[in-house]
Amino acid sequence: QHLLQHQLHPDPWVAENLPRVLERIFGIQMPCDVFMNSLLLKLGGYLTSGNVEIPKGQGLPILTDVTRSAESLLTFLRQWADLAQVLEEESSTMSQNSPKKKTCRRASQFKMNTFLETMKENGHSVNDVIDLLEGAAPIPDHVLTVEASERRYRIDDEMLNKWELLTDRNEALLEQLRKSDRDQGPYIDLDIRDPEKLKEAWKGLYREEAWCLDNPDVFRKAKEKYMVTDSDSDEEEALEIGVHDDVSDFFGFKLLHAPEELMSSSCPSVLMQFLRAEKAITSRRSLPGLPGLPWCLGSDPRNTLVFDLKHSGIAPFHCIVKKSKEQEKRVCIVPVHGDAGDTAIVLPRYQPLQVFDGYRFKCHDWLFELRLERNFDTKSSRMVIMTENGIRFESPPQGCHIGVGQVSRSRPYQPAFPPAKLVLSERAENIAEVHLAFRYDEPMDRWTVVNHCPDEYGALIILQTGISYPLSRGLQLILGPLLLECDYDEPPADAE
Repeated sequence: QHLLQHQLHPDPWVAENLPRVLERIFGIQMPCDVFMNSLLLKLGGYLTSGNVEIPKGQGLPILTDVTRSAESLLTFLRQWADLAQVLEEESSTMSQNSPKKKTCRRASQFKMNTFLETMKENGHSVNDVIDLLEGAAPIPDHVLTVEASERRYRIDDEMLNKWELLTDRNEALLEQLRKSDRDQGPYIDLDIRDPEKLKEAWKGLYREEAWCLDNPDVFRKAKEKYMVTDSDSDEEEALEIGVHDDVSDFFGFKLLHAPEELMSSSCPSVLMQFLRAEKAITSRRSLPGLPGLPWCLGSDPRNTLVFDLKHSGIAPFHCIVKKSKEQEKRVCIVPVHGDAGDTAIVLPRYQPLQVFDGYRFKCHDWLFELRLERNFDTKSSRMVIMTENGIRFESPPQGCHIGVGQVSRSRPYQPAFPPAKLVLSERAENIAEVHLAFRYDEPMDRWTVVNHCPDEYGALIILQTGISYPLSRGLQLILGPLLLECDYDEPPADAE
C-alpha cells in the first residue's frame, strides 16, 4: 500500500508471485524476529541500475527511499521465483506419481561389461587396470590435470537458496502433526454430571477397562461388515471423492455461545448477524466468495473472516486457519495474536485428544505444561508434567492422572484411568479427584489426554503463538469472547 501511494504500481507478474514466494520461503506467518533477521538480510547485496552497491540488510528503507525498496523487492523476486516454482512442481509431481521416495545408490549405474568392452576397444587389458590400481604404472598427466568445473563441488547462492527452501529453514511455524497421527474425532458435547445421560451416551458400549468414550456412531460403523449392494456404483464413488476432495469446501465454525450484548439484535456486527442465524456455519458454501484455506481471522478489515467485534480478546490479526502439511484433510489453527488476544481449545469430556510437546493446560487456577522427550533409538517418548510453581512430575509409561486427594474413586460410567497420580494439594477448589488422565500408546508413540472434569470449562488447552494445533469436527474453540465449534457442511470422506 505504501508503494502504491507513491505511484509505484507493481507489474502483474510481481503482484502474483511475491505473495507466493514469501509463503514458500517463510510459511503462512512471519514473526518479527524472522522479518528482521531473515527477510531484511535477503533484501540487498546487489548493484542498482545506477551502479550503486546496496549492502545486505539495507534494501528496504520503505519510508526514506521508496525507489530502492521497490528495486530490492524486484531483485529478491527474480532470485527466488523460478527456484520456488520448480521445487513446487517437483513436490507436486513426486506426491502424485511416487508415493515412496526414489533413492539411487552411488555407482548403481555402473556396468562392468560395458567398461571392459570400452577398455579393450582402446587397446588396454585387465592387467593395465590392475597396474594402475596397485601403483605399478604411472597415471598419465592428462588424466590428473582435468579442468575442474566451476560449479561442481562449489556452493553458490542458488544452491544455498535451494537448501533453505528444501529444509524450510526460514519457516518459524511449529507443526508437530505427523502422517501417522490419527484424527480421534468427531467429538460430542457430553454432560457427565447426569448418570442417565452418560449411560445413554455410551449406548451400551461401556466396559470397565475402557479408558475413553469413543464416538458410539463411529464405533458401530467401524464394526459393521461392508456389504456390496446394487446401489454401489463407480459413478457414486467418484462423486463422493469429488465432493470431499478439498477440506476447504466444507470446513467452518458454528457459534455456540457469546456475551448477551453480542447476541442482541442491536449489535452492529455483520459477523454476529450471520452467526445468530439457525445452523449458520462459516463455510465456503454458506459464504459465497470465501476463498479456500488458509484463512486469516481478526478484527482488521483486511482479514479473510472479519470479526468486527468491539470486544477485548480479539486481536486485529488473531489467528490463521490452514490445512496441515502432513495431512491434507486435517485443518489446523495457528494463533498470531501474542498477548493481544485469547484462544483456547475446550477439552472434550471423557473423549481422547492427542497431545504434543509444549502443550499448556489450564485447569481452573492451575497451569500445566507438557514436555515429551523422544528417544529416537527406541522410537518411544516419556512425558513430564510441569507446573508454574516448580513441580516436575514424570509420568510412568502406563500414563498418569492429575487430581486432588491421595485416593481417586471412580464414578458411575467413568472411563478407567492410570493409577499413577500427580496430587494437587493447594488451589484445589473445583479440581476433581480425577481431573485429567494421560495415556501412552506405545506402538504409535502417541500420548493422549482424557478430560474427566465435570465442569464445562474446567480443562482448556491454551494456544500459543506460532504453533499449529490440529482441529477435529465437534471440537470447541474459545476465540476471544466467542465459543465456536468446528463443523462441516457435509461429513468428509475418510482420509484413510
